[in-house]
Amino acid sequence: MRRTSWLIGLCALLLVACEAAPTAVEPTAIPTSLPNMGTVKGTLLDISNHKPIADRLIILAKIHPGAQLSVAALDPNSSLKYSTDAAGRFVIVNVPPDSYALGMLIPTGYVLILDPKTAKEMTIGVKSGEVVDFGELAIDPVVRDR
Repeated sequence: MRRTSWLIGLCALLLVACEAAPTAVEPTAIPTSLPNMGTVKGTLLDISNHKPIADRLIILAKIHPGAQLSVAALDPNSSLKYSTDAAGRFVIVNVPPDSYALGMLIPTGYVLILDPKTAKEMTIGVKSGEVVDFGELAIDPVVRDR
């Protein structure tokens, strides 16, 4: 009888310990592209305070090269787009291999994002099966007329 009580007590203690033990939290899975497509990701931060810029629509504008001038097509209907999350992160999957400029939606319409170091449009080349990571992009969230 004593032995059974001791065994029941030990089992109860083990159950409580198992329930109290921390469980591993799985990281949020990053979506993956089809094998013949690419992925573009990054994080938007406010250049003035380095806080995340949440709920901002990011768009990939396909670059159409020309002899004298290249044009980035910001088409809200056909361009690939993604809204940043609460941490300012964006991930655009299944991007066809090509050249793109990075744009965003502001209250007055779509604009291309400028590299704060060069003041030129941020452009990328996407290749099959590759991930283009912009890392942290510190930008002015309120684009003013230039």
